[in-house]
Amino acid sequence: MATSDSFIEVEDMTTLSELSESAILQNLEHRYKNQKIYTYTGSILVAMNPFKLINIYSGEKVKEYHSARIHELPPHIFAIAECAYSNVCNESEDQAVIISGESGAGKSESTKYILQYLTAVTTTQDASNQSWIEQQILESNTVLESFGNAKTVRNNNSSRFGKFIQVLFKDTHQIIGANIINYLLEKSRIVQQAPSERNYHVFYELLDGATPEEREKYLLDDPENFHYLNQSGCVSLDGVSDKENFRNLKLAFSVLKMNDNQIEGTFKIISGILHLGNVKFTENTSNEGADIDGEDEIDNVVKLLSCDKEKLKSALLNKKLVIAREVTISPLKFSQVFDNRDSIAKILYDFLFDKLLEIINKSLTASQKASNFVGVLDIFGFEVFENNSFEQLCINYTNEKLQQFFNHFIFKLEQQEYDKENIKWDKISFVDNQNTLELIEGKLGVYSLLDDETRFPKGSDNGFLDKINDKLGKHESFFKPPKKRDVFGIKHYAGEVVYNVKGFLDKNKDSVQDDIYELFSNSTNDFIKEIFKKKWELKQSLGKKMPTAGAQFKNQLTSLVKTLGQTTPHYVRCIKPNHEKTAFGYNLDLVTAQLRYSGMLDTIRIRKAGYPMRITFDEFVKKYRCIAVLECTNDNKENSILIVKKTGISDAEWQTGSTKIFLKQDAYSKVQDLYQQIIAEKIICIQKVVRGYLYHKKYMKMKSAAEVLNRNIKMYIYKEKYKKQKEAIVKIQAVVRGWFVRSYYKQLKKKQEEAERKQKQPDVQENDKIKEKKEEELKNLQMKIQKHESKKLNNKATTAKKTPIITDESAPTSPKKPGGVDDLFSFLDAFEGDIKDINAASKADAVINNMFDDLDNLFNEVFEEDKKEKEKKEKAVTIGEEHVVMPEELKNLAQPEPEPEKVEPEEVEFNYQVPKIPLWAMQEEEKVEIDYYSEEYSMQTYAEKNFEIQSKNVGTFRGKSIKMEWNEMLSYTKYPISISITQFSKGYERYAALSLELFKLLQKILENNQKKVDETLSAIITIIHTGIENPDIRDEILVQICKQVTAPEKPPKNWNDILFNGWVFLALVANTFTPSKSFSKYFNGFIKRAIKDNENATDETKKAIHYYASLIESNYKALNMNGCKKYPPSVFEIFMIRNKQKITFEVNLLNKTKNSVELTSTSVSSDVIKEILKMNGIKDINGWSLYYTSHQDNVQKFIKSSEYISDIIAEWESLNKNENSNIYNELKMNPNFTQNKNALNQLYCCKVILKKRLFRNPKENITNLAEHELIICQALENIKHDWYNIPLTSNQQIIALKAQQLYGDYSPENMRKIIIEDYLSSFTISKLSSSEWEEAIAKNYQKLIGKSNMEANVLLFEAIKQLENYGSTVFNVKYKGFWSYSENIQLSISNCKVDFIIPKTKNAFMSFKYNDIQNWEVPEKNVITLKIISKDKTDEDISDDKDKLDIYSFLSPNSEEIATLLKDYSLKQTDRKNKDKGDLNIDIGVLKKDVDKAKAALLEKKLLRLPGPDSISRNKASTLMRGTIAMTMNMKPKPNLNISPNGYSDCDWDYSKYRISNSITNISASDDDQKAVTIHSSLLIYAGIVSAVNPNDKPNKIIQNVIQTAMESPVLCDEIYMQLIKLTSNCPDPNSKAVLSFWEFLYIIIGIVLPPTPEILNYLKAHLRLYRVIDNKSKRKRTEENERAKKCYKELLKPRNIPRVYPPSNNEINAMRRLTFPRIRVYFMDGTFKAVMVEPSMTVQDICKNLKQRPELKNINGFTLFETYGHNERKMENNEKIGDLLYKWENEFENTDAIANNDLRIVFKKHLFINAMKPSDNYYEETLIKFQILEEVIKEKYPLTSSEAAFLMALETQFEYGDYKENGNVNFKEIMQKIVPSSLWSAEICEIAKLEYKKLSGLVGEDLDAVFMFFLRSWELFGSSIFKITQNFTDELPIRCWLAINDKGIHLLSCNSRVPIVSHDFESITSCSPSQNSIMIVIDSVEKSKKYVLNTIEANIIANIIQEFIECTKNSEDKS
Repeated sequence: MATSDSFIEVEDMTTLSELSESAILQNLEHRYKNQKIYTYTGSILVAMNPFKLINIYSGEKVKEYHSARIHELPPHIFAIAECAYSNVCNESEDQAVIISGESGAGKSESTKYILQYLTAVTTTQDASNQSWIEQQILESNTVLESFGNAKTVRNNNSSRFGKFIQVLFKDTHQIIGANIINYLLEKSRIVQQAPSERNYHVFYELLDGATPEEREKYLLDDPENFHYLNQSGCVSLDGVSDKENFRNLKLAFSVLKMNDNQIEGTFKIISGILHLGNVKFTENTSNEGADIDGEDEIDNVVKLLSCDKEKLKSALLNKKLVIAREVTISPLKFSQVFDNRDSIAKILYDFLFDKLLEIINKSLTASQKASNFVGVLDIFGFEVFENNSFEQLCINYTNEKLQQFFNHFIFKLEQQEYDKENIKWDKISFVDNQNTLELIEGKLGVYSLLDDETRFPKGSDNGFLDKINDKLGKHESFFKPPKKRDVFGIKHYAGEVVYNVKGFLDKNKDSVQDDIYELFSNSTNDFIKEIFKKKWELKQSLGKKMPTAGAQFKNQLTSLVKTLGQTTPHYVRCIKPNHEKTAFGYNLDLVTAQLRYSGMLDTIRIRKAGYPMRITFDEFVKKYRCIAVLECTNDNKENSILIVKKTGISDAEWQTGSTKIFLKQDAYSKVQDLYQQIIAEKIICIQKVVRGYLYHKKYMKMKSAAEVLNRNIKMYIYKEKYKKQKEAIVKIQAVVRGWFVRSYYKQLKKKQEEAERKQKQPDVQENDKIKEKKEEELKNLQMKIQKHESKKLNNKATTAKKTPIITDESAPTSPKKPGGVDDLFSFLDAFEGDIKDINAASKADAVINNMFDDLDNLFNEVFEEDKKEKEKKEKAVTIGEEHVVMPEELKNLAQPEPEPEKVEPEEVEFNYQVPKIPLWAMQEEEKVEIDYYSEEYSMQTYAEKNFEIQSKNVGTFRGKSIKMEWNEMLSYTKYPISISITQFSKGYERYAALSLELFKLLQKILENNQKKVDETLSAIITIIHTGIENPDIRDEILVQICKQVTAPEKPPKNWNDILFNGWVFLALVANTFTPSKSFSKYFNGFIKRAIKDNENATDETKKAIHYYASLIESNYKALNMNGCKKYPPSVFEIFMIRNKQKITFEVNLLNKTKNSVELTSTSVSSDVIKEILKMNGIKDINGWSLYYTSHQDNVQKFIKSSEYISDIIAEWESLNKNENSNIYNELKMNPNFTQNKNALNQLYCCKVILKKRLFRNPKENITNLAEHELIICQALENIKHDWYNIPLTSNQQIIALKAQQLYGDYSPENMRKIIIEDYLSSFTISKLSSSEWEEAIAKNYQKLIGKSNMEANVLLFEAIKQLENYGSTVFNVKYKGFWSYSENIQLSISNCKVDFIIPKTKNAFMSFKYNDIQNWEVPEKNVITLKIISKDKTDEDISDDKDKLDIYSFLSPNSEEIATLLKDYSLKQTDRKNKDKGDLNIDIGVLKKDVDKAKAALLEKKLLRLPGPDSISRNKASTLMRGTIAMTMNMKPKPNLNISPNGYSDCDWDYSKYRISNSITNISASDDDQKAVTIHSSLLIYAGIVSAVNPNDKPNKIIQNVIQTAMESPVLCDEIYMQLIKLTSNCPDPNSKAVLSFWEFLYIIIGIVLPPTPEILNYLKAHLRLYRVIDNKSKRKRTEENERAKKCYKELLKPRNIPRVYPPSNNEINAMRRLTFPRIRVYFMDGTFKAVMVEPSMTVQDICKNLKQRPELKNINGFTLFETYGHNERKMENNEKIGDLLYKWENEFENTDAIANNDLRIVFKKHLFINAMKPSDNYYEETLIKFQILEEVIKEKYPLTSSEAAFLMALETQFEYGDYKENGNVNFKEIMQKIVPSSLWSAEICEIAKLEYKKLSGLVGEDLDAVFMFFLRSWELFGSSIFKITQNFTDELPIRCWLAINDKGIHLLSCNSRVPIVSHDFESITSCSPSQNSIMIVIDSVEKSKKYVLNTIEANIIANIIQEFIECTKNSEDKS
């Protein structure tokens, strides 16, 4: 039909003005010839096959149709796919796209395009994040086409099976999987094809595309040589490359994750089928059977299928029958063996096809439950051939069924709906094919009759034909063709078809002989064996119930139609335009026939006249009511009409029915558009109102909060002001009182001292006068020097040059700084004048008077406001009075005490008026006096409350026992105890058992066997050490001793000895640690009674008791103040206490004198210092410290001021190798030895030294002679040890001054007395010769002639003060980490700064003031860390507070002393610490209220189990125990009034040692509840409260298991936190080892995982806020807990965006238990490394950021961390947690030495090279790149020839050895092995390298570096990330090759090659999908895509690098 030029084509044929067949055909032809192959019929798409590839399926087209409505754009297959997908998104309904049409119409292509569209729109645009599943769906179609499609006479790519592909979507509308159902594979095609047709594509693809190796492996030949391929005469297709398709097939196999065995098995089966078809037979005349003609093909089949040869031959030639369980084998006839062979081939292919489909579906299995699916039905079209068999019947039946579904959907339902709703409608007639379907599938239909005949034993094809002729002959859809035999005819909707019944029964049976199953089930090929074994098992399980092929197909089709009926269908009608497959050829008759039998004309008519959208009135109004709004009534029909009219739709486009409104598609679209517009407007309006409301609410909340805040701030300010006023008043009162008293006391004391002095001998008076005279002289001399210095400073501006120290014209001059070390003698002329300021004392008095005037003013200011506020009240009380009268009691308190008569009034007269002080300011707290002698504090009272009930045996019968009386229980016993004396709570059973062992040791001590002194001493030390380590057992130890020193009714004979030994031991114990708070009062009572009872005793034993009891009492207060000792007493101390001797402690002073003091057991270092300084007349004790040295080394070790001297002695004794008994016996044999002052030094070879440690003001004058002398001696000692940076001239002058002081004026004799070695180090002395030293010193010495001893002394001190680092303390330290300085440096700490000093030069290369020091800490033993505020960093460089700090860590044995010095010197830091420490401005009460609120929230939300853990379990247990005790003692147990049966008491929140019986949180699951109980037991075991039963319950393992549980279960995570908070709340023994363990556990778990429930998290925060503040009102400070709570809170506040995957490693746990973090080494490519501290939340990105703080790494980009192990390396993800990596290392390499040997490393490398060919401006970056590339060379990831390798060796040699030398000893072999890959090693390379080396002479430094890098950059792909990959899908690439990725794109090249085989830029990469072991990269558009499947374990890394380069490219484009 010719189309006229004036014809106007339409996109939707329902809009044709003339609705006729000719108009439809003309429209289709017109559009088709204009290459518009798609046309709408309403929502149905008509697709004409163009027989040509046209460019309308690009990625741009996908974007164009995405989110577009079906009629908005021209007709397209993408529009149908988008319609289905949008319905899934918007309606959440299942969709189906039904593609129909005859063979060759283009159904398969349409299916592919729909799948491509769905996969394209559901994936993101980021190349590295594409899902692998989309690619698998597309590639599954490739596999199914190869194995299920073939060339027919009508179609070159005809689907010979049907498939229904369900693409599965999750609720976010992303594809998560797919499922494919296949229908009726045409098996006959495998063995026979019609002329001009082909077998399945895969056969030809394998033969054409196989490599030579594969051809040999699979025994392949040309297609013409295989019987199954050469019958039709067609083996190839025009325009189709079987070789390319085979490459795509192999690629698809890779994408579908088929392993090598599966792929190889598949191809072997295909080849096996071909060779099986070549098996020939000859007739056997003897048995009418057949024989195999030739063994070659049989051998090939056996080799390929790995089966038994004889069994295969038997299966081919014989038939196996089983009758009545008897097996009969009969030979097949010659005419039957060919069919039998063909049936085996068909079975093989059919089973293989099913297996492939199973593999595909397995790979496409969804990872989660799908919410919806889009089904795509691609099924065979209607077929009519010359010979139509069983397959054609099934195919045409399918089309009949689908046509009926189409008719039902389009016609029947439509017209029924219109009739039902009374719609005005012209009925349209259509062809109803129900009769045809009844003929085929009815009860007496074709399939039923076929199954009957199949089941009949003697059934045949002719019998089946007879039955259908008989039963169906009169059916209107059945006909019998005339003049034809063995056929029947059916009138289908598409035309009449004649079927040949030959083979119908066999095809319907579809049976496989058992011997075939057995044959291939025993194959040695696992793949073949698996296929047949599963099929055989299925057959055996079904038995006779095995359905026939027809029945199975019918059931499948019924299920398909049912599934389609539950979806929203979309139709694509494919039209075949011509038989010749000519591009855009149009056959009018062919197209007309297809349109007619498909009912398209009727479809167009009904679509045009019909109303596709029909909605009930209620639903329509419910959804679109907003269009009519207020005009709506209660009648929804009227409302619907109103809505439609409001939309402006014409009346022809809609109608109303009885219950529904009917609209055309365009009309409904208008309604939707208006609806969307109104909704958008309403949404904006709602958003506006809601936002306004929210912001108003937020404003009101902020306003209210501001008012509350303002009110509270004001309240706080006034409250603080009130507190300060109160404190000021009390302080002033105390100061004034003290001033009065001290003044009065001083004057009395002065008079008394004067009187005593007069009575003393004249020589003492003379000594005092001399001393006073010297001190006065010293003071005057210092003032002269000070005056001289001030004059010099005033004249500084006018004086150009300074006068030298000693005027000498011949001496060379040099510029000097005023006051410097070179100017030490410049003040000699200061002694020429006298001190003019003789009225200093009177000035001081004036200053004091002024201070008191200020004090008066302060009083007036403080009380001025108070006066005004109370003025009215005062007036009311004292009307008429002008001033307030001070109360009498206040006057008495405020006025000073009356003066004694002896003192003259004028000497103590004070004219100071005491101001008014409010009465409340004078009140003091009443102190409650405790009567320790009352019964309330007796031991029996304590015993009744806390003792275990002791029992004793009576009578002769064992086991009969009675309760022991209290007096017996509290007195001495010679028998061992059976249970502990005091009670231990549940969980402390180990202490109860330990108590029994300690009692046995106590008995040994009381016996004091002189022959077993060592055992006795060991017992003493063991018991005391146990008490020190275990605070919970201290009371038990003290109670045991008290019991054993209490006399029984019948004391033993040696009672006095026992009593003496017991009190000695009690003194030793009580002088080491104190009792608990609960026992302390009773113990004090026991001691005070002992003192009182033995006060006036005459008996030696009682005197001893009185002595030791008094000793205990006198030391008790000091022990309480300073805490428990660290060590048990030394043997020396034990001996001295036993012999009632005082310990004499000798201290060495630096002026070579010694002082001795007497010690008590509780003397601390500060006590000794005070006593020594007092002896020397030094009043200022600040800054002095003790040091000691031992015989092991000469290192001076610092003794803290609070450290017990007895602990120091114990340390000395531990260093001594002698046995304790030897020391004790030595002391016993030499009793006079202990009276020596230096007894300790002699015994332990230790020396104690007193030194000045702190110099607050080094420049101040010291008027005390003794202090003056000691400091000079200390400075000279420091000079000798090279502490100061002193010029040689200064050294000479100082020695001269010291000589003048010691020996007087210069003389040769005095000169010879000077020993230089006494003043200077050997290093300093070596700088000059001996004669030069003597000459220089003599020269300076001579200039001092005439100077007195005192003048020389003052000058020496002034000279010392001028030294550069005078007053500083110097420590030798070692830097931890990497920096450009030496590791070993000196740390100089002074009053104003900290210096880092180079030891050799003594120059400071870094100096920091204390304002620059943010913090310091001792993270671990012998390590000090300084955190310095960096001033060099700009704001751009700083991202957080950490970036503002420079952190320096040093190793030093003096780390604690350094930290103490820093703390003492840094006032700012001290202030900061105080703010932190006490948070003094924070009200503890407020924090406690926050905790209470958090607790109330937990109870309100019902998160906790009721009653509480202690209310239910502990109460029961304790009630039972107390009840038993009460019954025994005839007492009634007191109920616990604080516990509520259904609530929570204080004990439920607080620490408890008891195990819990249920979870604390409200856990419903019994398993989790039991786990919670187990976790609590684990925590108690971890803290040492409960003994571990399981040996695996090690602390670190417990931590890991508990934290692992918390990470896996949110419920148990909450429970664990509640347990830990409880275990760290209000522990009765603060800072005990157990509670500190719980705090450590809490610190660790906070770093890993936080509680998920907000209420519990808030409770945790409140708990930590409370405990990080020290309660200064508390008597027992929780300092250790406070420190850990601060750490926990700090860790809690750290951001954590990415959760941890694994629990902490042992390394991390060990570090965090020490309250620090683990360190890892990050290695650099140049061989250096840096130790980095790793916090739990740190990621790779954080570490890189930390590393870039190094100056040389600041401006480098593209670097990241790599994990390396040997030659394997892995790029680490930016968000990867370092803590997780440490755990993985620990677990994966647990049994290896990889970690210990540093085989596992973290390396800092460059992975992104942007502009790689351009050298970096950063020299260090170039160095790192160089070493990195050299490593790539060694790993053979850099292409290198032999000559290049030699040149590389030459460059390296030039680096290492410099220029070539003829006789140079260069080991080229070693260099070759160092930098050249092993594959290139040879002697020739070494020779070539030697020649190249000669040419490089003169090339050094930067030039050599430049040549080196120029050579490395000679490779075009320099800087690429190289990956070794494999591939097996194409011959274009090697199987093993390189993938190179750089900023230009991706490149595939042969290994070690320089030239890429193929390259692609990043813009052409449309998809990059990584999987576990492979990656697919898709290039170009959807239409023309090139795919690469590369096998590698680094797939994710490759995808990430590609994505990073793409982002870099985008960023650079955006910037440009």
